[in-house]
Amino acid sequence: MAYNDNFYGFLSVFQTIVNDIVRTLNNDDASFDFMDVALNRLNALWRNLGRMVTAYPQCNLLTEDFQRLITIIEDIKGSETEHIGLRLSQYGGIGRPRYHISREQLEFLVEIGFSRKCMASLLHVSVSSINRRLRRITQFNRSLGQRMVQGILKTEGIVLQRQRIAESLIRVDEAGVAIRWCRTIRRRSYQVSGPNALWHVDGNHKLIRWGMVIHGGIDGYSRMLTFLNLALDNKASTTFQPFANACQGFGVPSRVRTDHGRENLDIATFMIAHRGADRGSIITGRSVHNQRIERLWRDMFQSCTCVFHQLFYFLERNECLDVTNEKHLWCLQYIYAPRIKAALHVFKDGWNRHSLSSEQGHSPKQLFVLGVLQQAGQGHRGIDDLFVQEEIGDIENYGIDWAGPVPETDSNTVTVPTIICPISEADFQQLRLEVDPLAELDGLGIGLYLRALAFCLLRL
Repeated sequence: MAYNDNFYGFLSVFQTIVNDIVRTLNNDDASFDFMDVALNRLNALWRNLGRMVTAYPQCNLLTEDFQRLITIIEDIKGSETEHIGLRLSQYGGIGRPRYHISREQLEFLVEIGFSRKCMASLLHVSVSSINRRLRRITQFNRSLGQRMVQGILKTEGIVLQRQRIAESLIRVDEAGVAIRWCRTIRRRSYQVSGPNALWHVDGNHKLIRWGMVIHGGIDGYSRMLTFLNLALDNKASTTFQPFANACQGFGVPSRVRTDHGRENLDIATFMIAHRGADRGSIITGRSVHNQRIERLWRDMFQSCTCVFHQLFYFLERNECLDVTNEKHLWCLQYIYAPRIKAALHVFKDGWNRHSLSSEQGHSPKQLFVLGVLQQAGQGHRGIDDLFVQEEIGDIENYGIDWAGPVPETDSNTVTVPTIICPISEADFQQLRLEVDPLAELDGLGIGLYLRALAFCLLRL
């Protein structure tokens, strides 16, 4: 199914680009500047068509007519002008201006890759090592792009230029590069005052069919992913716990934007009590207005959870998983909940370290730190609170006036039924000894799931 979706998705983009250019030529609206733009688009499309051929040989049928179209445009433009195709360029920065900072601050900035001048040397690896690591990262998911791969490699202590990663991705999976190219979207303008000015909080229900929900929060200014948690229910207390942990690590935001779901009630109550009412401490609205985290969900699905989404449907089609059978679902959650959490941890670290083209190549982690250092002491509560030492005893009840005002709620709540363990406590402990959910992390875990299911069925 994914094979056909990728192929027909590329053909759709191919047809749109070619039709737009041919329509303009037929209407005699083609200016000299249009020829440059058209050739740039066609050359990009030509490169990606060549990449698609490696996985989809039927694309060869398009090459002859496509080459004829490029020749026609070049002839119209005139032989006196030479067209230069798009090329990847390598940029080497000189780092940010030097600051007088302490040894501890310097070590922290170096750890997150804030300035290359502070490093003694960069890690150099062979081409075979790059390809081997890229295959391990992308072998089950061809939606991982250059920046996400670069961020994931940084979490493993490997610093590589983006151009080397791009070239390696082409060698490893040319068709995957073409598929990602045809899915690019235009970015919109977004502005908030600084770090912790606004967090976007939401739940992702792509895996809800199998009783799993992902809750996440992202800082609007820096795009710093503050928390990402897999849960087996959608209760307000479950959603609040990772949010509270994030507040301990990053500080309490000035405002939070969520949808109308009641699973956000505890977060809303905490924010109103801690930051005050009638000031927008909690902003509720439609999910389509929560674009920061909605875009995160798109990237997370493509780079992480789509593997499990497709895998679970594969198990259903092959009659290894029955979603109406609680024993099957419990075994699925036993094996894959820890594996998904591990994958989300890798994605979170990679996301926070990946460079942003709209921010001069800075990562979300760098933008968060830079914003805090620049705006500290200027009256931003979400930032200044980071420099105040405050002991919090009971985080779940911290800052909450249970007699105070609470936000309006509605019935937009997704309920996830709790699945009870079908075996005894003694059998469960034996299962933990025999089947480790985190074993064979480089594989898909199908064998572990079948072993766990067989174990449970024998004990019933």
